[in-house]
Amino acid sequence: MKILFLIFTLASYFSLIYYRKKWKKDFIFIQYLKLFIIFLVFISILGFLKNCFFYPVEGVVEDESKKQYTYLSTEYLGKYLTEEYPDSKIVIIYSSISVTKIQQLRLEGLRKGLSDDCEIIKQVGLPFYIPGGIPQCMISLNEFLKAKDFNDVFLENEDADMFISLVGLPEDLNKMSLWEIESEVKRPKLIVFGGDVSILKEAIINDYIQALIVYRQMDNSVNKLPPDNLKEAFSRRFMLITPKNIENLIKKYPILISKSNSDF
Repeated sequence: MKILFLIFTLASYFSLIYYRKKWKKDFIFIQYLKLFIIFLVFISILGFLKNCFFYPVEGVVEDESKKQYTYLSTEYLGKYLTEEYPDSKIVIIYSSISVTKIQQLRLEGLRKGLSDDCEIIKQVGLPFYIPGGIPQCMISLNEFLKAKDFNDVFLENEDADMFISLVGLPEDLNKMSLWEIESEVKRPKLIVFGGDVSILKEAIINDYIQALIVYRQMDNSVNKLPPDNLKEAFSRRFMLITPKNIENLIKKYPILISKSNSDF
């Protein structure tokens, strides 16, 4: 739009120069009009340059903010898991569609948060079953995850005592084999990033899921860079739900169990 305005202003200026001989009797008026159009040209050029070089600063800050919040979300999770479950042998589950920047930041943040006491024995990229012709930006990825693939990961990594899913859980999660292991001693711990609390509530209360990260409602503060304090920064954008705090959180935030997998 600004480019069109600049083109229109320049066209007006050159048209004025071309026809100025016909308007000699209004010479003073033409001079003032020409000065005004020159002023418009100058403003248009400044606006164009600002848009090219300076205007995106706010967007850059917002983008950098998103990256930092993404990184610190799993860094905080890693530190929590280290304190609660030291000496864990961990398998990390992520998307095999593509290792996006966001996904990479989650992986890096998690590695930083986990201490050397915890061992990451494997990272597994799960396949997604996306029908042709559906853009990835228009889908909820858990709709195209399959419980069978999670079960295969569990079976192939029986030496792991913790599985961390950075892609949530599959839509057919009731078919996951983990729910069939009643013994807490034998059952590996399950940590999930993103999910519907109303669906996962019982699994959390009964200690089948040891931690679930969900998003808080966004406000203007999250478009700014996060504070240096990790806990404060995490709390601005995320919530960590565990068997210990879920009932209190539901009382404090009833919307947790009435709104699925989105900001609250």
